[in-house]
Amino acid sequence: MKKFNHEDVLLANKQYYNEVADSYLENESYAYTSVIKKDVESIMTRSASLCTNNGFFLDIGCGSGFLSKIVSDKNLFEACLGVDISEKQVEMYNQYFKTKKNFEARIGDATNLVSLESNTVDMVAGFSVLHHFFDYHAVLTECLRVLKPGGVAYFDFEPNSEFRKKMHFFVKLRRKLLPKSPSSVDGLEDVAEFHNNYSMGIDFHSIVENFSDEMEVIETGGRYIQTPIGLLMFWFRFMGDISKPLFYFVVRKK
Repeated sequence: MKKFNHEDVLLANKQYYNEVADSYLENESYAYTSVIKKDVESIMTRSASLCTNNGFFLDIGCGSGFLSKIVSDKNLFEACLGVDISEKQVEMYNQYFKTKKNFEARIGDATNLVSLESNTVDMVAGFSVLHHFFDYHAVLTECLRVLKPGGVAYFDFEPNSEFRKKMHFFVKLRRKLLPKSPSSVDGLEDVAEFHNNYSMGIDFHSIVENFSDEMEVIETGGRYIQTPIGLLMFWFRFMGDISKPLFYFVVRKK
């Protein structure tokens, strides 16, 4: 198996999401069901209420603006900046918010938020994004750097390493049966979703351990995917104390 690095994974995300930008939400509809959208809105609202100020929201891996649209619709923050490596996704974001003052997306790498000063962001969030980075700890380091003390970070729809360790066979089966977005380059999506395919997922225990001096955990929870395989995974919670296949977490900077 080829060994990948940060640049490999970053380039795969750039190429892949430029190529499938117009059809992404349709092809990934299992991640954006009405149930999930409603729950994300609720978590976003709760998280925003924890912030000392509601001035500036940072949308990591913003895509065409799923989380930013919630911020706008619910009037959660005064200003919003989206960051994404895909030029096409950034273009779609900015086109959607072209009449919305203080909402903007920029092309960038979330492991190096050079345009943002430390302690300037009230809340940072990303939906289905951490597993797209070769080093998601580097992303969280930058998020905590730019957050104000008391600021909140929320990440959702991430592959749970605890579940994958216990249910590895069914995880592989689900990945094979889930619909894949079309791409002219074989394996591009697999590399873009690096921790879905080349690792055991996102290890929340390691996140808590590495950042315990900088953050406190506010809320965590799990998710199931509404597909036949997702429903099969759902059944396993009745067969013992195992983790959910996907999860979210909310933390606050100390």
